[in-house]
Amino acid sequence: MTVYADVLFLVNFSLDFVTLYITGRLMSHSSSALGMSAAAGLGASFAVAALVFDMEGAGYVLALAAVTFLMCVCAYRRAGLFGYAISSVLLFSVGSALGGAISAICSIGSGYRDSMTSDPAEDAVMLAVAGAATLATAASVRAAKHRVGAVRRSVTVTVDGESVELDALADSGSFIKDPLSGTPVLIVRADALRSILPLSILSAVPSCDITSLPSTEMVRVRVIPISGVAGEGIVLGYRPDSVLVEGKNGKKTEKSCILGLSDGKNGFGGCDAILPSDFI
Repeated sequence: MTVYADVLFLVNFSLDFVTLYITGRLMSHSSSALGMSAAAGLGASFAVAALVFDMEGAGYVLALAAVTFLMCVCAYRRAGLFGYAISSVLLFSVGSALGGAISAICSIGSGYRDSMTSDPAEDAVMLAVAGAATLATAASVRAAKHRVGAVRRSVTVTVDGESVELDALADSGSFIKDPLSGTPVLIVRADALRSILPLSILSAVPSCDITSLPSTEMVRVRVIPISGVAGEGIVLGYRPDSVLVEGKNGKKTEKSCILGLSDGKNGFGGCDAILPSDFI
């Protein structure tokens, strides 16, 4: 049986790119076309190498796990070690599901053999399906982004007379509240508030250590427990002077909330903050 490495590479590149795209969206990772292309190229090269060197057994499983992790590192910016680990598991799961769907489609009619053989018709079907999957995924995500755009709201945060405008994602599944007062929590990237937050607060965000804060700031801070796809944890809560949230009619109204300061750099689906469900 003849196997064409170029066909195998192209098919795997297309499917890996789609899988990375889906995984990145599910995890709200920041990424670039160049980074995902490099990651897809790494995955496709491994597929060819595994066939050429007849890799199997425990060695193949370990190599696959390592390559999957490296693909996530290449594709996603500053996701963190735990974020890369979770993304690797999700990437493998999405890839398995997508690969099964492609195999099922290709099995319709004349059937599908295990590898890229010398049959030109079969090669053309595989490439067409892989290309169609890439285009369909891109179109679906673009459509979803337009729908998400309808629930993106402008938010104005004011601290000590200084204000900053944020782009917030309205999330109906965000129910985080201050455990003491029950006040809704607006999760926001601390970096987006760098121009108005005191340096002492920004320095305390990664560790949530409030013991060394000045007494004037202690009255504003909280420690907020959170949970999400990456597990449970805590964020530093900060009470601003005011928060104005854009409504469906385009007008802004003042909302009582606490800022949950995240030390992440990637944002939330391309936004600076996540609105609590109470504000939608």
